[in-house]
Amino acid sequence: MIPVTELRYFADTQPAYRILKPWWDVFTDYISIVMLMIAVFGGTLQVTQDKMICLPCKWVTKDSCNDSFRGWAAPGLEPTYPNSTILPTPDTGPTGIKYDLDRHQYNYVDAVCYENRLHWFAKYFPYLVLLHTLIFLACSNFWFKFPRTSSKLEHFVSILLKCFDSPWTTRALSETVVEESDPKPAFSKMNGSMDKKSSTVSEDVEATVPMLQRTKSRIEQGIVDRSETGVLDKKEGEQAKALFEKVKKFRTHVEEGDIVYRLYMRQTIIKVIKFILIICYTVYYVHNIKFDVDCTVDIESLTGYRTYRCAHPLATLFKILASFYISLVIFYGLICMYTLWWMLRRSLKKYSFESIREESSYSDIPDVKNDFAFMLHLIDQYDPLYSKRFAVFLSEVSENKLRQLNLNNEWTLDKLRQRLTKNAQDKLELHLFMLSGIPDTCV
Repeated sequence: MIPVTELRYFADTQPAYRILKPWWDVFTDYISIVMLMIAVFGGTLQVTQDKMICLPCKWVTKDSCNDSFRGWAAPGLEPTYPNSTILPTPDTGPTGIKYDLDRHQYNYVDAVCYENRLHWFAKYFPYLVLLHTLIFLACSNFWFKFPRTSSKLEHFVSILLKCFDSPWTTRALSETVVEESDPKPAFSKMNGSMDKKSSTVSEDVEATVPMLQRTKSRIEQGIVDRSETGVLDKKEGEQAKALFEKVKKFRTHVEEGDIVYRLYMRQTIIKVIKFILIICYTVYYVHNIKFDVDCTVDIESLTGYRTYRCAHPLATLFKILASFYISLVIFYGLICMYTLWWMLRRSLKKYSFESIREESSYSDIPDVKNDFAFMLHLIDQYDPLYSKRFAVFLSEVSENKLRQLNLNNEWTLDKLRQRLTKNAQDKLELHLFMLSGIPDTCV
């Protein structure tokens, strides 16, 4: 038999895609694994064991095999003996019945009766379970394989994981927590910086060297304080800057259409229809799995008998497996119907970051739509923290803070000291060109 670990290959997707699987998709995947086990187990038994065991019937009543001689006196029930050369008497029943057939004839009768008289549902039950399970798995994972959707999902998951693990995300969220817990120091710090700016403007440009040294010492002290709060290094700042650009381009590309949403909706509808179809015909035909099967075939010229009583050894086990399979399909179908109801009752083509805007200092996080919104809704079913950390890279305020931080990392105090020059009037000048802003060390 095939090991269970091999069966999981059919249901497992790429590990990175797991964050796009809500709880209902996880449940249906495990149900599919159990269905595969039923199919493989039943198919293995059918291949390795005897399919049918048949014996000739010597007492036939209305083309059916009689089990006993009781009821002979009833009118219209007199048995016929086309299969027997010896007519038994009513007083003594036959004992130790012997059939003049060899092993090849028995095998031939078993094969003919299995092929022509066993009901198709009992014959092909394991293969039907395998077929339906593979269709369920194909519907569940098609959106991960279809090129027009898999490319979007792959890029989304890649960007999302990078944003989740980015040091800039941790810094931005920690700043929000600090501002909410202690707003006064931030306000006093802002007032202090404003006082520094006003005092710097009012001071004479012809500063003495000691005054310049004191200013530099204050700047150095300020830099030390910022580094203690966890300033990103240059490499991490460049990586975060690249992530902002990737998020912008990805958002522009994904918000143009809704193919991911439509494909997920269609495969859910197909699974619901498939569930209804399976339940209807399986419940109707499951009673045709019988242990005793009467077989009437026209092979009397080959064996000397026309009617046979056959036993289907796997009938009892197949009926138990069929009942268990029906219960799994019902559970699977209810989950699919819940998924369809979840998609219809909510507007999944729009996603609002209102709660994140209220909790954080980034009030400019925009709402998204179409496939971008749908994928974020799926992420929320897995873990809402992913969306919260991803929202940092949708904020222009966060991007401006990162730009300022990268500027500070590029223009350090030592680098600015090297740019200080004296003009003809013996005044200090600082020449900076083509900058996106003013470094904090100049303030």
